[in-house]
Amino acid sequence: MQFWLSEPARLLVLVALCGFLWSLESIVPLYQYQNSRLRHALPNLALTLILILMNLALSFSSAYLAAFTVRNGIGLFFLFNLSPWMKVALGVVALDLSASTACIIQKMRLMLRLLFASTRANPSGEYFGS
Repeated sequence: MQFWLSEPARLLVLVALCGFLWSLESIVPLYQYQNSRLRHALPNLALTLILILMNLALSFSSAYLAAFTVRNGIGLFFLFNLSPWMKVALGVVALDLSASTACIIQKMRLMLRLLFASTRANPSGEYFGS
């Protein structure tokens, strides 16, 4: 049972399931394609391979960087002698602050996009009534 809960087993099941569904779709297609199915699938497979390689590279590099900072005592938490609970609380506050800042920036971009869309519709070319 322990094997089926491991990462390699879950990845193997996912790959096998995708291969089975792709084979089933090849035998009994839902839609008829004009072009070759392989030609249609090659860009998707290439993008999937790039995504997997990038995730592996970034996960190993972030784990190495985290171990490097702990080993050499680099970072803000090493400057102050705080209890572990205070470090956890400050970490949660910092993550929440960064997430809310990202949401605010996204909302402002959307608002700016709507503002500029309304000024583009103005045939006179005047902005903000000037």
